[in-house]
Amino acid sequence: MKYRILAALAAMTLATGAHAGTGSGVVLHDAANPRTVVVELFTSEGCSSCPPADALLQKLVRERSTDGTRIIALGENVDYWNRVGWRDPFSDAQFSNRQSDYARTFRNDQVYTPQMVVKGQAEFVGSDEERARQEIGRAAQGRQAFVPLNLMVSMPAPGQLQIGVDAAAAKGVSGNYAIYYAVTEDGLDSKVARGENAGRHLTHAAVVRHLDRLMTYSPSVGISGVTKTLRLSGSEPLRGLHVVAFVQSVETGAIVSGAEVDLKNLSEAATTRK
Repeated sequence: MKYRILAALAAMTLATGAHAGTGSGVVLHDAANPRTVVVELFTSEGCSSCPPADALLQKLVRERSTDGTRIIALGENVDYWNRVGWRDPFSDAQFSNRQSDYARTFRNDQVYTPQMVVKGQAEFVGSDEERARQEIGRAAQGRQAFVPLNLMVSMPAPGQLQIGVDAAAAKGVSGNYAIYYAVTEDGLDSKVARGENAGRHLTHAAVVRHLDRLMTYSPSVGISGVTKTLRLSGSEPLRGLHVVAFVQSVETGAIVSGAEVDLKNLSEAATTRK
């Protein structure tokens, strides 16, 4: 693989007005807009019905935006299939737990794969492209709550990523919300040796390599200057990696804002400045 996210180096810091900085002076920004839709896919390499859903997510990633709607994809490989003959190298119990949280939200009796969740508000079989596009369009056109969100990413030192988030006060948005950040990776693949997909060469996009809750807060107040530093290993370009930030209701699971930075652009910008 390319880079590996190894560990958090710095604890979350709250410093009003403090933004992500870098020794090279390169800071990439992205601002959320109301037509951004976060699409999550719960999947597994051990599941024979999952490859078509993985292919659909890759298709959505290639499009990134359509008809003015911006799509942010999160591929979350669950670990409960690992006991059925093949250990998915991208799986994590964290994603299984997140899917279980959604099951309670949607009042589902059980979890399943492949499952797609759009903006935390609609769930369905992850390979159903027609339904996916309907729900993405509905989420983009809806009148849901929206939180202005700014994401800033820099590389203050080799092998370090500094992630900064500002979320302006939002009128009419009440309740408790969590700000999450994630690092995703495109262009991953596996040759599956055992299990339901034995002998298949599987490809993936937007695989979540790191996901964490940055903080909880009230959007009616807003926050500024929240930063987190991650350490990466590897020396290849940052091609294929993306940093995502999103705001999600603690009570309902609705995702009301999202932003994304392509780290390939960070790598190219740093190279250009040398």
